[in-house]
Amino acid sequence: MHVQMKLIGPLLHEEKKEQIIVLKEINGQRQFPLLIRRYKGVSISRGLKKRLGRRLPKHRRLRSLIERAVISDLQDKTLLALVRVRENDNVYKIDCQPSDALILALFRDIPIFVEEKILNLLAPKN
Repeated sequence: MHVQMKLIGPLLHEEKKEQIIVLKEINGQRQFPLLIRRYKGVSISRGLKKRLGRRLPKHRRLRSLIERAVISDLQDKTLLALVRVRENDNVYKIDCQPSDALILALFRDIPIFVEEKILNLLAPKN
């Protein structure tokens, strides 16, 4: 089962290579942080402000086809994500980094989901 989340952040720090973003459950209190590269934090910040950059090479081509972004698995302490893409009658699931899935979801203005089992591991219910 997928749980819909909203993105909080990123918390940008000029001197650090990594940035922190937080995913918070829409219909609940659970949340968890994600550590991402600074340049992806900048893209996420632009997406939250709905400011499309002039150049988003790998994201621009896909964004019109994206239907769903899901943080889908946790392997060896690394989160994995997928985006569901529809082209005509064909549906594809594409593996990607969670930060890329979030960027695509923001620019496409589609919901962000996390698998319930992953959310239970990262942010158990009290």
